[in-house]
Amino acid sequence: MSKKIRVGRWDCFVCGHIGNLGPETHCSKCDSSRPKDVVFYLPDDAKIVTEKEEKATAKAGADWICSYCQSHNKTAETVCSTCNNDREVDQEKELEVLDISMEDLPNVGARGITRSIPKAKTEITDKKAGFWKYILSATGLGGVFWWLFGFSTAIEVPVTQMYWEREIEVLQYKEVEEESFDLPQGATDVQQFRAVHHYNKEVIGYDTQTRVKQVKVGERDYVCGQKDMGNGYFEDIICKEPIYESREEQIEVPIYKETPVYKTKYRYHVFRWNTIQSLVASGQDNRPKWPRERPEMTAQPDLFKTGKQREIYKFWIETHKGKTIEYTTKSSETFKSLDVGKILEAEKSTVFGTYKGLKMEL
Repeated sequence: MSKKIRVGRWDCFVCGHIGNLGPETHCSKCDSSRPKDVVFYLPDDAKIVTEKEEKATAKAGADWICSYCQSHNKTAETVCSTCNNDREVDQEKELEVLDISMEDLPNVGARGITRSIPKAKTEITDKKAGFWKYILSATGLGGVFWWLFGFSTAIEVPVTQMYWEREIEVLQYKEVEEESFDLPQGATDVQQFRAVHHYNKEVIGYDTQTRVKQVKVGERDYVCGQKDMGNGYFEDIICKEPIYESREEQIEVPIYKETPVYKTKYRYHVFRWNTIQSLVASGQDNRPKWPRERPEMTAQPDLFKTGKQREIYKFWIETHKGKTIEYTTKSSETFKSLDVGKILEAEKSTVFGTYKGLKMEL
């Protein structure tokens, strides 16, 4: 497949004229120069270049930007067509050459979008990510927003509510009944019986089956994007994709016989530590405490003990705009240092007034 070259378009932001021919460096209606950061677009009915001379012009290179008046000039020109300033090759910049996927290719005027000036070629990678990266880098809105959001003003916020909860797991050493192929130490009342331990699989034959699979039989070229050549022309970007055909094939699928393997299994009694209860204590002050242990835990330490412990410490503050925010801390000492009505240092956005958070470490 041969690459085709097409004539792009651009819109004049001075008089509003739409559809200037891409290679023209001045508006055909008001004679204004192309916008400094012009974005060429490719309409659906774009002309395909067939003349040999025009193809050579398109492939000659990107237009250059006059360092004095910022006007665009063709690569073959040595003097600016607007101000007659001499071209200095080592100082003049060229319009960027862009590889654009078909999904992201503009086909109507792209007002509000600019192209970057440093000459660089881009690759077609993640289409959606590439598009948004292009938009954000062009407008700079994302960076400006976060820059402005970074300015902070100190504020004070009160603690309006507190809550704590502590939980202790209670374990009891008691006799339980279990079954296993292995007999643990200390087991009593042992009974033996035969049980299936696992199954052995044995191939006893094959079943002939037909399946359809996709077979690669070749490749085809297709237009996957357009190269914005930086001079008002676009050139096809050619990619390859595989061609597949559906073909039937016969396969031998093994037939298995599963034979159970028996082993001796044991049913027995054995003493284990088992969870029997969770003790919970909670409150709405800044004095958290662990729940009281059961009396038998102290009287019979060989039969009862504590297991896992869990702690929850929460408090709420009211922002400068009257909104309630919940916080959680893992530190009991931090929680104990708080109290309802205590004033904490916080921050808000200087520009937007948005609450940003507490200054203290949780």
